[in-house]
Amino acid sequence: MSQIQFIKVLEQEQTESLNRRILSDVVFEANRDGLARGERKMALIGMSQIPEITNRLHLLYPNKRVKPAVRIYINKYGFVKPHKDKSSFNLSDTTVLLYLNEPEGGELYLQTPEGIISYSPKIGYAVVFPKETLHWSGDVYSEKRILIMDLE
Repeated sequence: MSQIQFIKVLEQEQTESLNRRILSDVVFEANRDGLARGERKMALIGMSQIPEITNRLHLLYPNKRVKPAVRIYINKYGFVKPHKDKSSFNLSDTTVLLYLNEPEGGELYLQTPEGIISYSPKIGYAVVFPKETLHWSGDVYSEKRILIMDLE
């Protein structure tokens, strides 16, 4: 796998259906991890709740598996500070950020040895990158919904 990949995971209709299902079935709590400014809510969901995504990731990355706990975040009117993702017990080496909508703003920035790469969120697309990659997001002026998964 190359260092950073931008891949289409779901069609727009699939993503919209997933949004409706998740937003109606999941209980969100305020997230106070200190990484974000603005309103940020988070919920944990299981892989069994998102089979369309886990099946697609298994096809794309047959030698990796999706860790069972998946995080979904809803960010409003704020940004996420620069950080590197953590790995529980050093089992996961890859982060997958899947965008569930196309917010106004909220660009993702990734620091690479060649410089900074920016990515504008696109519905149904994921950014896949090594956990040790420094990354952050710019100001979001609406609501941004993302799923964060770990590959090991």
